[in-house]
Amino acid sequence: VPCADRVDVDEMTSTESTALLSALPASTSRPPLDEVRNIAHRLGHWPLALELARSMLEQRVKRGESIDRAVTFLSHALHAKGLLFLKNDSAAERFRTISGTLEMNRAVLSQQDYSRYVSLAIFPEDVDIPLSVLGQICRLDEFDTEDLALRLDSCSLLTLDVTSAVIRLHDVIREWLSKELHDPKSLHQLLTT
Repeated sequence: VPCADRVDVDEMTSTESTALLSALPASTSRPPLDEVRNIAHRLGHWPLALELARSMLEQRVKRGESIDRAVTFLSHALHAKGLLFLKNDSAAERFRTISGTLEMNRAVLSQQDYSRYVSLAIFPEDVDIPLSVLGQICRLDEFDTEDLALRLDSCSLLTLDVTSAVIRLHDVIREWLSKELHDPKSLHQLLTT
């Protein structure tokens, strides 16, 4: 947005990050507070990582898993991905945290949806991507394009603005996806035809 001011968001407090991770649908029972605090600390109290982790919890609960099991899975997955307690909050550590969290969220997507998601890395930072353009590069009709965007938004993998019919990637996610993108030239060609 040309006239917008950039606002840097630092790590959240322990209370804020625990509240964010616990912000699940009202029908969900409360998650185990000590484990949630532990996960928040492992994620460095960083808002993007916390939102991705919260979305993973929510998706697992929506699929019928208990909140306790979902939190235990997330904790074990963070450990398996090497995301132990962070020693510092450098950019490299935060990127590693996001990488591990995105790897876990990737399991929610089909291979085809993941490939489509990766294709979003061709766009520059801080750009609203029209849904029509998403449909063009993914070769989807209007309905399927919006359905894909809704699924990705529900996992906090992007932000969908239905009113403006645009999506937006967080810069860190875009950077991570760009490492997964193997053939950007063919995607750019789709946009020029």
